Amino acid sequence: MADLEEKAGKFIWIVERLREHCPWDRKQTHASLARYLQEEAIEVVETIFSGESERLREELGDLLFQIIFHARIAEENGEFDIGGVIESISSKMVSRHPHVFANGEQPPDDEESLKAFWNEKKSKEKEGKDIVSLEEAARQKGPTLYQKALFMQNFAARKGFDWSSPEEIIDKLDEEIRELRESLGKKKRDEVKEEIGDIALVMTNLCRFLLVDYEKALEQALLKFGMRFDRLQKEVKKTGLPMEDFSIEKLEEIWQSIKR
Repeated sequence: MADLEEKAGKFIWIVERLREHCPWDRKQTHASLARYLQEEAIEVVETIFSGESERLREELGDLLFQIIFHARIAEENGEFDIGGVIESISSKMVSRHPHVFANGEQPPDDEESLKAFWNEKKSKEKEGKDIVSLEEAARQKGPTLYQKALFMQNFAARKGFDWSSPEEIIDKLDEEIRELRESLGKKKRDEVKEEIGDIALVMTNLCRFLLVDYEKALEQALLKFGMRFDRLQKEVKKTGLPMEDFSIEKLEEIWQSIKR
């Protein structure tokens, strides 16, 4: 235990030094760090499914850094410190597990009833704390649109308003695409914009459900497109003709050969 305390103390000291002396770390806020916290959490989940224990240890460390960093910012703002974070979760876990810590309250002994007991305890703890306006959240400045969408969908899911399978979300995506086609047929620009927004939101939900980072997936797709388009330009250059002289059918033919 003494060794653990020493390592934890050293790590907290490292975060404090970074906040004091590193220009990038010094200017960070809860909002600016939100995307990194989200990314690290997703990477932990992905590593769990990969079964790589060494990588999991590293990713858990990255996630821990984000938690300590946020606690340090809160401490500087006079709000709370990492000790308060640990004390809060310790108290919560003891309160929710009377059957383990024997605090005088006896929960049911079967799994289903225990789950209901757990949810009731959580509801009492959060009474008056989780009345969140998602409309207000959508209007907030600061986070990226992806972060806002992820927060709102996660919040709705915690309230039980969620999909039961990725197939359901894909069916919804098909529905939204059909509605987009209808809007295009009507030539109503406002409707088209609205349907495209709906499609983007469904795609965010699909990524959330499948534990895929939307931005990283898009980044990977952009990189793949860029590499293929560069090859397309090189193939066209070999002919000695400008790309503008090629029909779209011929360019598509070359594109498909590059993909293959």
